[in-house]
Amino acid sequence: MRSSTFISYLLFLFFGLFALVSALPEPVDDSTRELVARGGWDDECWKKDGWNKCDDNHCCKGEETCCGKYCCEYGEYCVQQGWDWKCCKDKYCKW
Repeated sequence: MRSSTFISYLLFLFFGLFALVSALPEPVDDSTRELVARGGWDDECWKKDGWNKCDDNHCCKGEETCCGKYCCEYGEYCVQQGWDWKCCKDKYCKW
């Protein structure tokens, strides 16, 4: 009886670890070292050289930063006011 309990615990542990590892994100692009979950690249961003996909499924150029529904240029800050986002030259800018 003890050996069957031990084997059951081992199998439970093995399949639990297997489920955890299979759910982890995988590296997509080795040059950027970014982790992206599987199945999230169904759009055309990856086909455009130097473009990145943002969280809300739009594309920004490689040097730009995703800021809500917008893309901020290099050196601009992404500032949130309530639910809205905007790009500013100064990180303390007001609406």
